[in-house]
Amino acid sequence: MKYKLEKVPPGVYFEISRKCNLKCKYCYARISVDDCAADNSPENNQLTGTSPELDTDDIKNVILKIKNAGNELLIISGGEPLVRKDIMDILQYSCDTLTTTLLTNATLIDLETALKLESINSLNINVSIDGPKAEYHERYRGEGTFRRTMTGIKNLMKAGMRKRISLCMTVTSVNIDSVNDMISMTMSLGIPSLVITPVVRRGYAEEIWEEIKSAPEKLLRMFNDIYEFERKYGDRIHISGSMKSSLLNTLEDSAGIVKCPVGQRIAIDYTGNVYPCSLMMSPQHATGNMLNEPLESIVNGNLMKKYMEIALTRKDRMDKCRPCKWNPVCAGGCMARAYLECGDLLLPDPDCEIIRKILDSAGE
Repeated sequence: MKYKLEKVPPGVYFEISRKCNLKCKYCYARISVDDCAADNSPENNQLTGTSPELDTDDIKNVILKIKNAGNELLIISGGEPLVRKDIMDILQYSCDTLTTTLLTNATLIDLETALKLESINSLNINVSIDGPKAEYHERYRGEGTFRRTMTGIKNLMKAGMRKRISLCMTVTSVNIDSVNDMISMTMSLGIPSLVITPVVRRGYAEEIWEEIKSAPEKLLRMFNDIYEFERKYGDRIHISGSMKSSLLNTLEDSAGIVKCPVGQRIAIDYTGNVYPCSLMMSPQHATGNMLNEPLESIVNGNLMKKYMEIALTRKDRMDKCRPCKWNPVCAGGCMARAYLECGDLLLPDPDCEIIRKILDSAGE
């Protein structure tokens, strides 16, 4: 059977800033305002070892190129995008050009800011919050951050954005037992969407990985619980990130399809570098820079095609995967997570055993 990548609406994850007003202990970006002053002066860049961020015109130019390359969706992230003084201008331009979501920690959203965000037609907001109580959220994000994030969420709701908000929970060993309560809290707020993703071994998270990673048996129980919530309350809340739902849907209706967004949901960093996906934003995976060549050339270039080919063929190139009966469904799992945790794209997804148990349970 000839396999192909799952077709998804093409979109882009655009990290427009590495600066942030927080310094979360598992931050994937590693750099915060504490480390990096809010200007792009040569002196600052030399001290921090970073390249200057794209300016307003460069960002607008990149957004236009993203649109012209046939993309439909844009997630604007950081760092914390709201630390940029030009953020409202960027968001307005982006929403005039593409379907746009802002990813934020919400701690900088007072009512005035919320009203400005609401005035930008069709802007969606994803808010990072790691549990329904301060004890979960603040363990890695810092004292007082839960109250500030909840205040930001409530200001967005006061401004009339309730239906345009999605909450995003990064699951760690600390908060994994609160996932069910987090789903309940999201529904009680009337917020229609919740994204649940286990923490990945990237950035600062790598330094505390043994402390922060969740036990496999707890992850399996979490995916089962999410699946049951989806079945029971799917008309009230959309929950993203359920491995069980994704696998069972694949089992039912997508023979010959490899579920990987590589090359279709690409990522761009604050300097214009392009990567195969948002979990592969490290120098060794850069496939080009948008300031130097058109996005179409990068996406259709040999480097990007190499990653797409790996995604398609890795299930047949790995000794552990070849004899597995679930090989056609799983296809080796996520190659980005394999690289982050094991240092090799051609190793199975670190959650291989969880995937196997979920698929085994489908026939019970």
